[in-house]
Amino acid sequence: MALLSLDDRRRASFGRIGRKEDSLYEVTENPDGTLLLTPVVVMSSAERDLLAGPPSLREALLDTLEGVRTSSRRVSVERPAHG
Repeated sequence: MALLSLDDRRRASFGRIGRKEDSLYEVTENPDGTLLLTPVVVMSSAERDLLAGPPSLREALLDTLEGVRTSSRRVSVERPAHG
């Protein structure tokens, strides 16, 4: 168990509480006064639409992104010879 204290401006420092990858939370105040912190991710409407779209579109995008991450192809540019 961890105790969290508030300063005179009602601010809290979470320090080592929670996961490092979570930095944005939705706060729900329950009728008994308890606070529920739920990690959230904010996304654009375009990202939402992509996630709600057909699975084949998501799979194609993931395949493309994976190809970009694992690609080690070198691109060479031929320069014209000066004569």
